[in-house]
Amino acid sequence: MLNTTKGLKIMGKFELNIATDNAAFDNASGGADEVARLLREAADKVESGGLSGQERPLRDINGNTVGAFFYADENGTNWIG
Repeated sequence: MLNTTKGLKIMGKFELNIATDNAAFDNASGGADEVARLLREAADKVESGGLSGQERPLRDINGNTVGAFFYADENGTNWIG
Protein backbone atom coordinates (compact mmCIF):
# COMPACT_ATOMS: atom_id res chain seq x y z
CA MET A 1 0.00 0.00 0.00
CA LEU A 2 1.84 3.08 -1.20
CA ASN A 3 0.33 6.41 -0.33
CA THR A 4 0.76 9.63 -2.26
CA THR A 5 0.50 12.92 -0.38
CA LYS A 6 0.92 16.16 -2.32
CA GLY A 7 2.95 14.41 -4.99
CA LEU A 8 5.29 12.67 -2.53
CA LYS A 9 5.48 8.89 -2.49
CA ILE A 10 5.37 7.61 1.08
CA MET A 11 7.38 4.44 1.52
CA GLY A 12 6.06 2.78 4.63
CA LYS A 13 4.26 4.29 7.56
CA PHE A 14 4.59 4.57 11.34
CA GLU A 15 1.93 6.06 13.58
CA LEU A 16 1.93 6.47 17.35
CA ASN A 17 -0.52 8.09 19.74
CA ILE A 18 -0.02 8.61 23.49
CA ALA A 19 -2.50 10.33 25.82
CA THR A 20 -0.63 11.91 28.75
CA ASP A 21 -3.57 12.84 30.94
CA ASN A 22 -3.32 10.33 33.78
CA ALA A 23 -1.32 9.71 36.97
CA ALA A 24 1.60 7.95 35.24
CA PHE A 25 2.53 11.27 33.64
CA ASP A 26 2.03 13.37 36.78
CA ASN A 27 5.52 13.36 38.26
CA ALA A 28 8.61 15.51 38.75
CA SER A 29 9.70 15.09 35.11
CA GLY A 30 6.35 16.30 33.85
CA GLY A 31 5.77 12.87 32.36
CA ALA A 32 8.81 12.94 30.07
CA ASP A 33 10.24 9.77 31.62
CA GLU A 34 7.01 7.84 30.97
CA VAL A 35 6.78 9.11 27.38
CA ALA A 36 10.40 8.05 26.83
CA ARG A 37 9.69 4.60 28.30
CA LEU A 38 6.70 4.14 25.97
CA LEU A 39 8.72 5.27 22.94
CA ARG A 40 11.44 2.73 23.81
CA GLU A 41 8.81 0.01 24.19
CA ALA A 42 7.34 0.80 20.76
CA ALA A 43 10.81 0.98 19.18
CA ASP A 44 11.80 -2.38 20.66
CA LYS A 45 8.65 -4.01 19.27
CA VAL A 46 9.17 -2.52 15.79
CA GLU A 47 12.82 -3.58 15.78
CA SER A 48 12.05 -7.16 16.84
CA GLY A 49 9.42 -7.52 14.07
CA GLY A 50 7.45 -10.70 13.61
CA LEU A 51 4.19 -9.16 14.80
CA SER A 52 1.67 -8.31 12.14
CA GLY A 53 -1.85 -7.34 11.20
CA GLN A 54 -3.03 -4.94 13.86
CA GLU A 55 -2.49 -1.81 15.88
CA ARG A 56 -0.66 -2.50 19.15
CA PRO A 57 -1.58 -0.88 22.47
CA LEU A 58 0.82 1.04 24.71
CA ARG A 59 0.31 0.70 28.45
CA ASP A 60 1.59 3.12 31.07
CA ILE A 61 3.62 2.02 34.10
CA ASN A 62 0.33 1.46 35.99
CA GLY A 63 -1.01 -0.89 33.30
CA ASN A 64 -3.51 1.53 31.76
CA THR A 65 -3.82 1.69 27.98
CA VAL A 66 -2.66 5.20 27.04
CA GLY A 67 -2.06 4.86 23.33
CA ALA A 68 -1.23 2.66 20.39
CA PHE A 69 1.08 2.37 17.42
CA PHE A 70 1.45 0.57 14.12
CA TYR A 71 4.09 0.25 11.44
CA ALA A 72 4.03 -0.82 7.80
CA ASP A 73 7.16 -1.40 5.76
CA GLU A 74 7.91 0.16 2.37
CA ASN A 75 5.63 -2.33 0.61
CA GLY A 76 2.69 -1.46 2.85
CA THR A 77 2.76 -4.97 4.24
CA ASN A 78 4.19 -6.55 7.36
CA TRP A 79 2.27 -4.47 9.82
CA ILE A 80 4.19 -4.56 13.06
CA GLY A 81 3.30 -3.33 16.48
